[in-house]
Amino acid sequence: MYEKPQISDAPCFSCGQPAEVHYSWPWGEHGYSCNGCVPHLRSTAVRLGREVEITALFAPPAAAPTERQELFSLTQEFQLKIDRTAMLEAQLAQRDHEISGLTSTIRELQAALGGPSQV
Repeated sequence: MYEKPQISDAPCFSCGQPAEVHYSWPWGEHGYSCNGCVPHLRSTAVRLGREVEITALFAPPAAAPTERQELFSLTQEFQLKIDRTAMLEAQLAQRDHEISGLTSTIRELQAALGGPSQV
């Protein structure tokens, strides 16, 4: 296989500009081309009735998320936080109810025993 060259190591086969793609013919010949000369390679392939494999030397930068995608993601995160808050509030209300019930039980027991009510 070939090693991906640095830009300065790979001039275009046709115009000498820095290469952006690697090309390979079925019979094993290969080289480098700038994007401007790729149409020449494709037209040569059509004239020869053969395929030319063209591979980018450098991966294009990842597309930045759109504002809409970011807003959707933030909305989902916010909804998860709202749901978690509602769950925690329900648990807190349940614990408050349990504490009230236990406090009443303690007062009743203290009254039955004749002790001071300190709760």
